[in-house]
Amino acid sequence: LAPSHTVADVEELKKRHGFSGFPITEDGKIGSRLLGMVTSRDIDFRSEKDTPLSEVMSTDLVVGEEGISLRDANLILRESKKGKLPIVNTNYELVALTSRTDLKKNRDFPLSSKDEGGQLLVGAAIGTRPKDRERCAALVKEGVDVIVLDSSQGASMYQLEMIK
Repeated sequence: LAPSHTVADVEELKKRHGFSGFPITEDGKIGSRLLGMVTSRDIDFRSEKDTPLSEVMSTDLVVGEEGISLRDANLILRESKKGKLPIVNTNYELVALTSRTDLKKNRDFPLSSKDEGGQLLVGAAIGTRPKDRERCAALVKEGVDVIVLDSSQGASMYQLEMIK
């Protein structure tokens, strides 16, 4: 979100996505300079929903540097007692966000499938219809780790064509 967004915008996103903390950047997008964070603590008792986030955001931030390991990010979250840890590059531009919820899930599900950097692996299933080729390409573009070809028949020409 950008500083010009409002408390109402945060509440709408919270309702839609279930998140309670949002980084505030110059243009409201990842890759832009990080300016602050807004969490439920910043807005819970605000009756003026049109208040700009620039007036309520926290600017005393604890951040991780790009390339930080998941273990070190978790340590910072634990020691700082913050709910979110923005990850920034050398220009203080937001590149990622990790949360206390991530830390708890990592603890509660230690056997989940992760890559060498500790990130969860992502898998998706596709069928053998022509539209699934487009879906497959989109999934690969977004960095899916595993694609499963789902078909009711064990050996069909459609499966072979999709694999090719």
